[in-house]
Amino acid sequence: MTTTTTRRACVPWLCGARLLLLLLLLSAHVATARDALRSATGGRGAVVAPPGPSAAMALAARVLGEQFARNLSIVISSLGSPPGRDSSRPQRDDHHSAEDNNNNKNDDSSHKNETRDRTDEEFAYYAADGWLFINATSVPTACAALHHYMRLFMNSSVTWGVNRTGYYIEPLVTQFPSTDSSGSGGGQTFVSERATVGQSLERGHVRVIRRQNLGRYRYHMNVCTLGFSTAFWSLDDWHRHIDWMALHGINLPLASTGTEFVWWRTYTEYFNLTSQEVRSYFTGVAFLPWNRMGNIHTWAGPMSESFLKSQATLQRGILRRMRQLGLSPVLPAFDGHVPTALVERFPSSRFTKASDWLGDGSVYSENYLLDPTEPLFSLIAQRFLQIQREEFGISDFYNADMWNEMNPPANASGAYLRRSAEAVYNPIASVNPNATWIVQGWTFFQQQEFWTNTRIESYLSGAPPSGVVILDLASEKAPQFHRTKGYFGYPFIWCMLHNYGGKRGFNGNVSHIWSQPTLDFAAYPSMVGVGLTMEAIDTNEFVYEAMLDGSWRNVVADASAPPSLSTWTATYLSARYGGSHLLSSSFEVYDAMLKEDPSGAGGGGGPWTTSLMCCWFFSSMLHRPWLSVANNTPSGMFGVWMDYNPDTLVSAAKIFHREVRHRIDTFVPGSSPLPDPLRYDAIDVARQVLENVFTDLHGALGYFTEHHPPPPWNHERAERNGHRTYDAGGEGVRGGGDGDDGFLPTST
Repeated sequence: MTTTTTRRACVPWLCGARLLLLLLLLSAHVATARDALRSATGGRGAVVAPPGPSAAMALAARVLGEQFARNLSIVISSLGSPPGRDSSRPQRDDHHSAEDNNNNKNDDSSHKNETRDRTDEEFAYYAADGWLFINATSVPTACAALHHYMRLFMNSSVTWGVNRTGYYIEPLVTQFPSTDSSGSGGGQTFVSERATVGQSLERGHVRVIRRQNLGRYRYHMNVCTLGFSTAFWSLDDWHRHIDWMALHGINLPLASTGTEFVWWRTYTEYFNLTSQEVRSYFTGVAFLPWNRMGNIHTWAGPMSESFLKSQATLQRGILRRMRQLGLSPVLPAFDGHVPTALVERFPSSRFTKASDWLGDGSVYSENYLLDPTEPLFSLIAQRFLQIQREEFGISDFYNADMWNEMNPPANASGAYLRRSAEAVYNPIASVNPNATWIVQGWTFFQQQEFWTNTRIESYLSGAPPSGVVILDLASEKAPQFHRTKGYFGYPFIWCMLHNYGGKRGFNGNVSHIWSQPTLDFAAYPSMVGVGLTMEAIDTNEFVYEAMLDGSWRNVVADASAPPSLSTWTATYLSARYGGSHLLSSSFEVYDAMLKEDPSGAGGGGGPWTTSLMCCWFFSSMLHRPWLSVANNTPSGMFGVWMDYNPDTLVSAAKIFHREVRHRIDTFVPGSSPLPDPLRYDAIDVARQVLENVFTDLHGALGYFTEHHPPPPWNHERAERNGHRTYDAGGEGVRGGGDGDDGFLPTST
């Protein structure tokens, strides 16, 4: 009896223990599942469905309307070899034998490391009977196929622009036109089953458009873009721009919004810093890019806790839309820059005071860099990535730049540089073994005196070639892959920087960016894609559209060269303004902007043939007040300098303006209004002409303040232009216009 009673008394206790153990296991399981869910999605928040055709069709509905989305069929899969092309022959050989390397050691295309997979993004499509069929290698590429079709066959396009000024959807098109109709797509007719579009037609033949990109990556954004352009964006603004990214095949966008919230949690939860100490380190939102790169701190700060949290919420929405559309966001990693309060908390660790980035001895550029060989470096990096994973999920790509526009220690050895790179890369790999470290190559150009080829190679050796991709940040003007022979075999992306600080002046060497990436892709096996790394957006739309569209090659025809720039320009204008609103003067304006210097010496052509970087064409009207003529040269970093003939714009702009004005004055209610892009461009061209005139007057005024008496009249130039122009020390202060010509307003 005693034994029986004892056993019965123990039963409730055992049951309670088992129940407690079960609850603990269940709690741990739920926590693990929660963390896995956050990592697989956007961190905290709703589940993000894996990217698929439905995301591209949802985008089509947002842009074109539900009636079009219902007649759209998309298949995401690899595409077979086009007809007439040997599918057994590898398109690119990224593996050289030792003998090959020895034979090609002086060839720029040789490399000694095995590069990552160079699988090219590709799409094919056709339309028939009101249906559009797309086969693409990824969701962003399928979206790019949709936009490609819209341009060629619907006279419609989506370019960037504030308040949708870059959108034009042709209202006269009510269903998908057949690809057998006229178009400038350079398509081929062949058996549809071999077209690999995932569909077949009973009639046997159909015109299929097929394009292949230069590599697998299409990168977008500069660290600075998040200060100059997107600092005050809402989620709706971001959604519109992410849709634009997808429609242009962008698959690798920088995503740094909300980073400060992760740092705030990291430092307060793990490193004993107060909320105030962390928040006072951050700058105002418009200056965060330079705070993130370790250039400045505190300026226009501190940030409130509520703002930090709101930015984190915004980032979750941004990442959710990116991941829905198959874009791989590039999240930040730890680059070593820390708040001053952390230096005080860890006096035994080694910190270096960074160079005075502002150059004026200001306390705002007194930043500290934690020595990458310190154990504390790895600990902070791991904690930051851990919290970022909780908040925003995991990524396959991370960005960190330790020495942006700042030199490493002058006596840094190759071993030190390698360990520095390891300190950045290893924590990334510990979070995601398949992750790639995105490195901005700007520092290799901006600090060329320090970054010799030997030092660059030592630094890059801290990460495996399969774990790093370099952004050759200004390939259109200052490529570094030439001198590094393709970054010694490490993968790199050919990027166009072009814009500095959001300056609105027309400029850009369009013919160069149209063709050069294709040539470099053939010459450098380690080139794995193209990218836009402008400091600001919503300007020079034509230049950026040309850069992105030029990298899609006609696979069926000649894959080694892009299509004709003039043919593409005509397609661009038809799609931007719509067929019914296309003006003959539109072509005159664009011809003037693309007109080459007849002398061949440079500086005498149109604005879209310029070779100077945009930082040398700062707007006089937007600049802080100054009068120095010395700044009006390329050596004046913040001066105004036009590397083109401003007269190329004047006559074309007058015609363009008058024709647009006539269309507005004769508008009949009920008819189709002028497209927003046409209105925008008419104003933008007029703005540029007026700015050029203002720049001349400003330069003359500056000259007069420094030289007395005034210089002699330049009579020849004055007679040619219809007004008096001053000769400023032989350089000439050029003017434009011919007096009261009806283009400039005569009254207010």
